[in-house]
Amino acid sequence: MLTETSKRNSLSFSGNTRLLYLTRFAFFLAFFVWFNHAPLMGALGEALNLTDQQVNTLLALNSVLIFPARIILAYRWFTVAHAA
Repeated sequence: MLTETSKRNSLSFSGNTRLLYLTRFAFFLAFFVWFNHAPLMGALGEALNLTDQQVNTLLALNSVLIFPARIILAYRWFTVAHAA
C-alpha cells in the first residue's frame, strides 16, 4: 500500500519525476505535430508560398526526424533518470 510520502513524491515535479514528465510531454507534442502535419500541409504550403517539392520535403523530414528525436529523449531519460 502506498504511504503518504510515496504519494507526494509521485506527484512532485522535481528530480527524476520532472524529467519523466518533460519527456512524456515532448513525446506527446512530437506525435501531435506529426499526426497533424500532413492534413494541414496544404494550408501551410499556400500560406508560406511553398512549392510542391518543398511541401513534399517537409513531409518527409517530419517523418524522418521524429525517430532521432525519440532516441535522444530516451537516451537522456535513461542516462539522467537512472544515474541516481
